[in-house]
Amino acid sequence: MSNVPVRGPQGCAKTLSFGGETITANKRGVFLVPAEAAEHLKRHVFVIDGEEPAETDEERQAREQAEAEEAARAAKEAEAARVAAEAAANGGKQP
Repeated sequence: MSNVPVRGPQGCAKTLSFGGETITANKRGVFLVPAEAAEHLKRHVFVIDGEEPAETDEERQAREQAEAEEAARAAKEAEAARVAAEAAANGGKQP
């Protein structure tokens, strides 16, 4: 069976145990584990080295909130630009 390089979450211990064997991370924090272990570890926030970690629920919620705030800001700016253009077209008078 081939070994797969995996990285643990921030602050992860430098050793792990799988199938009765202790595996130590290298200097970069990468563990070389059997493929079966890699599949198991992915369910515990480990990622294959070189892949981006999956987005957590908190990260997704924060991203969605930021996107909603950006959309609201853009809508306000577009409305302000529309009102200014309309005012300019009416000789400077507000509608």
